[in-house]
Amino acid sequence: MLLHFRRGSENLELCADHVVAATGYRMAPQSFPFLSEDLKREIAWEHGFPVLSRSFESSVRGLHFIGLASACAFGP
Repeated sequence: MLLHFRRGSENLELCADHVVAATGYRMAPQSFPFLSEDLKREIAWEHGFPVLSRSFESSVRGLHFIGLASACAFGP
């Protein structure tokens, strides 16, 4: 695979067998604008992710998270 990219005004090419794109997306309580501030304070957070049980339930009984919000506990 031949990659074309720029570094400043310089055009570069790189030949590679594999390419990994790591965007570095980070979760944070602010990522959930639909939750009230009071509720966000009740949720246990670790590294910006809600702490979840084996059934995806947060520290607030009856509040479950799935998708990206559960990636820290259950992987992608």
